[in-house]
Amino acid sequence: MRVEIALHLAAMKVGLSKEKFTQDLGFTFVNEFAFDSDRKRMSVVFKNNEKYYCFAKGAPESLLKKCTHYHSKGQEKPLENKIDKIEKQTAKMAAHGLRILAFGYKSFSITEKRDEDFNELENVENELNFVGLIGLMDSPRKEVGAVIKRVSVGVRWCPVSLC
Repeated sequence: MRVEIALHLAAMKVGLSKEKFTQDLGFTFVNEFAFDSDRKRMSVVFKNNEKYYCFAKGAPESLLKKCTHYHSKGQEKPLENKIDKIEKQTAKMAAHGLRILAFGYKSFSITEKRDEDFNELENVENELNFVGLIGLMDSPRKEVGAVIKRVSVGVRWCPVSLC
């Protein structure tokens, strides 16, 4: 739940609130495939008058397996030559204690598909366009303080330079 709130706030900061998406841009909800710990991702499908859009988010190692392209300067390019760079960036962000999520999407012409075509996960989570990564700071839970006190009893700490 905290991750969803953080993502909502981040989206609002860049002008992509749910209200803008649905009310101002005219998108309507079609289907959702909830987060699944085996897949390590979730997807939603929306549509407007022109296209269906499948949006996915999840663990980078899981989502990248479903991505085949990315956009750069208005052109769709193969993702395969960028995988190493993305994985290095993911590791760098994780080393700073961030929870990393990857994002991807896919679109279809409204004349090619119908709402019913998006009832199957296989029609949604494949050949996605990689969008990017986000790193979220996970705040400690309330019970962390008590655990640290319990574990640190009898533990002596000193800076490496003094030990």
